[in-house]
Amino acid sequence: MRWLFISLLFGASACGRTGIFQSHDASGVSPAPSGGGGAGAFDSGGGTGSGGAIIPNGGGGTGASATGGLVGSGGSDASTTMPEDDAGSTSSDAGLDAISAITVSDYGLGACFLTRDGSATCWLGPAAPSSSRFTQIDAGEYFSCGVETDGSAVCWGYGGVQVSDPAPQPPAGTYAQVSAGDLQGCGIKLDGTVSCWGGAFFDENVAPPGKYVQISAGYTQTCAIRPDGAAICWGNPNWGSPPTGTFTQISVGFLFVCALASSGSITCWGDNDSGQATPVPGTYKQVAAGGTFSCGIRTDGTIVCWGANYENHTAAPQGQFTQIAAGYDFACALSTLNKIWCWGGYSAQPL
Repeated sequence: MRWLFISLLFGASACGRTGIFQSHDASGVSPAPSGGGGAGAFDSGGGTGSGGAIIPNGGGGTGASATGGLVGSGGSDASTTMPEDDAGSTSSDAGLDAISAITVSDYGLGACFLTRDGSATCWLGPAAPSSSRFTQIDAGEYFSCGVETDGSAVCWGYGGVQVSDPAPQPPAGTYAQVSAGDLQGCGIKLDGTVSCWGGAFFDENVAPPGKYVQISAGYTQTCAIRPDGAAICWGNPNWGSPPTGTFTQISVGFLFVCALASSGSITCWGDNDSGQATPVPGTYKQVAAGGTFSCGIRTDGTIVCWGANYENHTAAPQGQFTQIAAGYDFACALSTLNKIWCWGGYSAQPL
């Protein structure tokens, strides 16, 4: 297994990696393996494939935000090959502005980070608008979305049917958070209501009425947290229903969902063939649901992962971290030393 870490210095650049990580042209869409992608959380960011801005009086979400909440994805149109160090890890000697958040889509088609000046860079997936500045972003399967500094939402990439189809665009409005899933995107407006757009298999783009504080869009399902902490999901009915309780963050993975309770414990439901929905007991501040594995950041900043380990999915790096994002077969996390570490399968490589 090789490690990827991106040092945060000055400026911004798209990143690829050599060895198991190769260079990537961010203007294209990588063939696959998360929306879930993206992950992000409050201090950290929240789960696969979804945005993680903190909404007033609410919780943080998956994805990455310029204020430290995880939102989604974004990228530049440049490609950089990162040198491999003597220890077999890969690092970038290109100058990077201080990174505020990271995001990975649930199928691993998108992987991006957001810098504190609001610029977005993807080392996997379509490039974000280079002239835009974001407060939050989220990487989806075929397209990614972000909230710009004026509160408007924009998506880039393609619509999922073919590359010539443009990315579906959010309805007009002022948004606090957006989340890009498989075919659908959803966003929470400043008044707490949700708008969804794009395609669907099971009406995962049709949000129940009401107000919400955090949202996560993934493969065939979307889930969100209400102001009272209740979790609600819509779309594919085969994943089961959220348990009762009070939650602060939710993360949609591949055929399963994990949520962070107000007590700091993690509850998951849905597919559990590899133990991905059986969290390690503990007190956490963020959870990220991936493909057949999940990860969480404990309150002391350390990472714990559970589920399938055939690509070293659960072999998380040591140290303290503020954000985590899980994809289908790899995960990435932002350390307190302002470095991005990625581990897991080949899908983490910018193809």
